Amino acid sequence: MKKGPLSPFAQTVLPIFGAGSLILAWQVLLPLAGVPAYIVPTPTAIAGVFASNGSLLLSNLWPTAIEALSGFVLGNLAAVLLAIVFVHSRTLQAAYFPVVLFFNTIPVLALAPVVILIFGLGMLPKIVIAAVI
Repeated sequence: MKKGPLSPFAQTVLPIFGAGSLILAWQVLLPLAGVPAYIVPTPTAIAGVFASNGSLLLSNLWPTAIEALSGFVLGNLAAVLLAIVFVHSRTLQAAYFPVVLFFNTIPVLALAPVVILIFGLGMLPKIVIAAVI
């Protein structure tokens, strides 16, 4: 077996082939396995929904992208600030690092109702949940 870097052609084609073969297996094996379409739809069923409801899906893309990006920025900002505080203060690290670790072990599914109760409905609880993730 040849060792070393793959050719540029192989680096381009192999991921496309890999993704395509997985999608093809998904399309073929789900009906053969008897998996109901309401549990896991096939790729062609998903493409059909995109084709018939594309404008509805695209209209909801922008708010979702804002929530996800805002949560990503907020979560990373909080993580960097906590890291700076913990690096520069052993006392604060000893006091709060166990709390942060404990908070990290709580499943997001368990936190979501509490976040919604605190922040209400709308965009803010979604941003907070994205930041926690």
